[in-house]
Amino acid sequence: MRRLASATFIALFALAGSAHAGETFDVFRSTCVDAHGDPERALATAGKMGWKVIPDTMLQFLRDNYRMASAQGRMISVLHGTKFLLVAHKSLPSDVFTADYCLLVSMPAAEANLEKSIAAFAGVDSVFDPATGLTGYTWRVQNGVHVRVARGSPDLPALAASGALNEIAMRRDAKSSVLIFSVPTRLRLSSGAPPAT
Repeated sequence: MRRLASATFIALFALAGSAHAGETFDVFRSTCVDAHGDPERALATAGKMGWKVIPDTMLQFLRDNYRMASAQGRMISVLHGTKFLLVAHKSLPSDVFTADYCLLVSMPAAEANLEKSIAAFAGVDSVFDPATGLTGYTWRVQNGVHVRVARGSPDLPALAASGALNEIAMRRDAKSSVLIFSVPTRLRLSSGAPPAT
């Protein structure tokens, strides 16, 4: 199954090139961020933009690759590549952390200025996780302004319970770029810090 999905990816990428500047961030904001991580809203927005349902075999490959067993998704072939949207409500086995997740995967990698677009939108300091290679931003909104929330903050559980905690994580290499918007809905601190996204 994994080989079949990989072969399908290669066939899709034979039509690939590079995205227009700003395209990926605009899509990410329209689908994931504006929907505040809500899976149904994100999928509905993608559908209105002409995205198609991901074939079952390919969807299973993506679920396995991103460890999102219940994910649903959409895809679109653009001028120079393919983009995949994955949404899911995910819990860690210990149930100390649950969140609504919305991922935008671009293959090949999205435009080089993507990091700057994300940093400018988040407007808070980032944290790099060497274990996952993800650069993350965590904030709450106060009077229309993004205010950074530290990973060890005692306010995290209350913010998560109220849906007021926002997180963006991203990773980019030569083959792909991944943008993750998550809205934690439950977070219990057991070791002084939340789990990595």
